[in-house]
Amino acid sequence: MTRVLKFLIYSILGLIVLVIGAVAATLMIIDPNDYKPDIEKAVADNTQLTLKMTGDLGWSLIPLGLRIGEVSTTTPDNKEFTRLNQLTAEIDLFSLFEMAPRIQRVIIDGLTLNLYKDKQGVANWTQITKPQTDQPPSPTETAPEAKTAAEPAAADQTTAGEQKAPLKFNVDEVAITNTTVNYQDDMAGQKVSLKGFNLHTSAIGLDKEFPISITFEVQNQQPKLDVNADIKTRIFLASTFKQVRIPELDAKFSLAGEPFAGKSVKTSANAALAVDLDTETLDLEKLVLKFANLQLNSHLKVKGFKGTPSMTGDLAVDPFSLQQLLQSVGQATIPTTDPDVLQKIAFSTQITTPKNEIQLANLKLVLDDTLYNGKFTLKPEKPYFALTLAGNELNADRYMPPAKDPVTQVADAVNQQTQATPAPAEKAVTPATASTTPEAPLLPLKTIRGLNFDVDFKQERLIVKNLKLNQLKVLASGADGLIELKEASGKLYEGGFTAAVRIDARTDDVKWHVTKKVTNIQTLPLLTDLAEITVLSGGVNIDADVKTRGNTVSALKSNAKGEAGFNFDKGIIHGFNLTALTCNAVSMINKDKMDTSGWPQQTNFRDMKGRLLIDGNTYTNKPLVASLSGIELAGDGVIHMDDSTLNYGAELNVVGELGDNACRINDRVKQVPIPVRCKGKLDAPECGLDMDRLSGALTKLAKKEIEHKAEKEIDKQLDKHLDKYLGGEDEKSGAKKEIKKLFKGLF
Repeated sequence: MTRVLKFLIYSILGLIVLVIGAVAATLMIIDPNDYKPDIEKAVADNTQLTLKMTGDLGWSLIPLGLRIGEVSTTTPDNKEFTRLNQLTAEIDLFSLFEMAPRIQRVIIDGLTLNLYKDKQGVANWTQITKPQTDQPPSPTETAPEAKTAAEPAAADQTTAGEQKAPLKFNVDEVAITNTTVNYQDDMAGQKVSLKGFNLHTSAIGLDKEFPISITFEVQNQQPKLDVNADIKTRIFLASTFKQVRIPELDAKFSLAGEPFAGKSVKTSANAALAVDLDTETLDLEKLVLKFANLQLNSHLKVKGFKGTPSMTGDLAVDPFSLQQLLQSVGQATIPTTDPDVLQKIAFSTQITTPKNEIQLANLKLVLDDTLYNGKFTLKPEKPYFALTLAGNELNADRYMPPAKDPVTQVADAVNQQTQATPAPAEKAVTPATASTTPEAPLLPLKTIRGLNFDVDFKQERLIVKNLKLNQLKVLASGADGLIELKEASGKLYEGGFTAAVRIDARTDDVKWHVTKKVTNIQTLPLLTDLAEITVLSGGVNIDADVKTRGNTVSALKSNAKGEAGFNFDKGIIHGFNLTALTCNAVSMINKDKMDTSGWPQQTNFRDMKGRLLIDGNTYTNKPLVASLSGIELAGDGVIHMDDSTLNYGAELNVVGELGDNACRINDRVKQVPIPVRCKGKLDAPECGLDMDRLSGALTKLAKKEIEHKAEKEIDKQLDKHLDKYLGGEDEKSGAKKEIKKLFKGLF
């Protein structure tokens, strides 16, 4: 038995030596270069490419390898498609006998691939295979059902307890060097090149880590953009191919070109990744993305690949300067009134995805000195989002563009006037031509109709356009084109306001409904801060209800219909003095002289109220009632919002003394209503006595006084002459009355 076993072993060894010897003899005797014409012909017969093998072919036994020298292919239009400088592939011969193949080296050097699309959109890679001709299908194609169902089942059958042997696979080295890919699209005017692509890895195997390094350069022609990359990583691949880990990824990029105004921008990515197909999990750890001075940190975990995946993790953007970021990428900084803003911006949140939702919890946003906290929910299927956000203090004016100095404003105005004035040789633009430009719509209706949302926003303090708001609250919702601002409220200049807006954008004729209520807001600081207008002061109360329609500013103004009531309490009208005007009229009535030029240009009132009827751009104020010191005002007027002008008429009725150093008041003055007229711009109206109406009132007063004097004289003369002709006292008294009545009737 021992002698038989030895004989069997020696026989197998001898057979192996014989096979190796035969292979070695074959490799030594046969020159592979003799087969180059056959290889080139085979390519020509089966493709539209032309293969040229200008380099040498070679092979070796130990290690078992193949070396291919320079080869190239061209398309039918005789343009180069591919070129390869050298290909080397070597495998350990003895590892084949061990059933554990070990590749020693795979080297691909100098590969060039030219991808081209002409102006008609025809790509050269579509010209590789020959056009197909109609051929009868093979028997196997015509009757695939002939295969029995038992065949695949038999192939997959394994005995009970049998396990598939793990694959043994090892590679000593893989190198891809000096690779170039050129892409040119004449139809789109695009040209991109991947140059200097190098990949190197070694000690490749299963159930262990192995390194990979990659470098390359990308050049884009339009716009001009260059990208240089240097990537290093390590990979673990399980023999079951169910687990993949990247314990370390270090990718660095350098960007330069037109988008960055010639500057070079550094960016990088660092991460650790683990994928387990058995547990259906993906764990992205230690993700750090950097772009100039911007850095994002994240840790995400995904579960359930086969069903509905769920994700948990966190995301954070470290504090960074937006102005510095813009400068570093070659862009202009944002001009702001305060140069110290946009210097600290940060963001962080926790991410979860329950029930087909994306939730951002513990959301924090830092904008310089302002901190916002909230949460955000997104349902992509509907789509629908909900946002809750609360902030402390924000001065929005700090972020506005800086105001221009007077010299610059004058220069800009002159420049605009010069550009607006046509040259003498040019034909001036007619009003009809100038008005053809359509007015921009206010709302993007298509986008609005797709919005479904709920927003709850709070701001402790907000300064915008110099207005100072406190405890600002906004509640809004939207659904399929119907948007409701349920509440917009806040504290403003010792008072408060609340408003509601309903926008129905379900049709192109957008309908608006606005209600607003203002309580005791002090108008002087409000108007002063808003537009430096000092025409009015005092606490104001407003109750407005307005409806309109349209999707442009002009349409909303012209279609506005509604009513607003207002009531001012203990206020001052700046710019004119109604008491002074009253005293000027009183002096005319009393035929006195009085100088009121030194009186303050303001009118103090105890209260003023009225109602505005809104009809497009015209606001009719009727009635207007005010109570001044010793004066009652009653009138009405019209405000034209299209040109911001007003025209008011009122009567001042003196009901009491006008105070110290005022004019002389008597019963005669109290009988004359003093008319005044106010008109001009809203921010600076001009008020004065209405002399036509005042002259008419004085004429009526003079006529009334003359009639009174005439009556007294008639009575005196009748009494004098009738006493001579009439009898007793009783008789004279009755007769006098009848005679006086007769005479007064004649006059």
